[in-house]
Amino acid sequence: MGHRILVVDDDRNIGQILHASFSAKGYEVYISRNGEDALEQLEELRPDLVLLDVLLPKMNGWDVCRQIKSRENGTPPPVILMSAVYKTPKMQLEAKQKYGADEFVEKPFQLSSLMDMTVRLIGEPDAVAEAAPSAPADDAAAPAEEPAGGEAVVDDERVELEGTLDDVPFPELLHTLYVMGRPGRLEMTSDGKEKTISVMDGYPVSVRTNIDDELFGNYLVRQHVITAEQCAEAVKKMEASGRLLGTVLIEMDLLSPQQVVNYLRMQVRDKLFEIFSWPSGTYRFIEDRSVTGDLQNVEMSVANIINEGVRRHYPYGRVSAW
Repeated sequence: MGHRILVVDDDRNIGQILHASFSAKGYEVYISRNGEDALEQLEELRPDLVLLDVLLPKMNGWDVCRQIKSRENGTPPPVILMSAVYKTPKMQLEAKQKYGADEFVEKPFQLSSLMDMTVRLIGEPDAVAEAAPSAPADDAAAPAEEPAGGEAVVDDERVELEGTLDDVPFPELLHTLYVMGRPGRLEMTSDGKEKTISVMDGYPVSVRTNIDDELFGNYLVRQHVITAEQCAEAVKKMEASGRLLGTVLIEMDLLSPQQVVNYLRMQVRDKLFEIFSWPSGTYRFIEDRSVTGDLQNVEMSVANIINEGVRRHYPYGRVSAW
């Protein structure tokens, strides 16, 4: 049984992740960006499996799947339809009964589950590829995936992503991490600013920063919760005792325990939102299963984080151009 996979998804990061993951397992992976190109590649590549997103430019995944399954030239390959929008039981049933899909996967998906599904449909590759080939200029027909400004690596099933915010804006990057659903650390830099975001199950749970104004004590001063003098005194006590600043502020009767929790959540959000203002920068995500945190730290869905960050920091011209 062959092991050639055609991934059809206009989201470059999703294609990047799928290419890196399946190539590392030994599959030969090709990428297509829209429905029309996918049908053209089908005849040329004759893939053994098609991973097909529903929402595509030029022709949607429903119609692409129907045409794949109705083609008269040989036995059609298995098709796994993927969608982050169509998730109702009715749509999943129609994906198989009406359009002929072999499986339907909701985004965000677990790579391990998608890999198991692939093995069940087309089997294990004969040997693991030592390295993924480089992408030629026209990546629409390439057995490799390397979007401009970004690179994906899978090392012993650990995902790494890196690139620039010029090519992958922060809202898109957050969405990609949510779809991946993997724990890790997102390191970001821009004009001397450095932030490290801890991610769990695709959700940002904490943010480390080198920006003085964003440190917890200074943040409280900016919010007019404590004075600069109280902040300085609390920091001295924190450094002398080795305790957390929040604990010191409680002991000084400046904040209640619940207030500390609430302001810490607000601080994490503001540190995230500030990144939306960066005109450029670099990012690097390293999967790390040891990352821990409380998903309640932010108390916002990824969609709402993106919505609020864009609302605060993206002028209309920037949104329109994107």
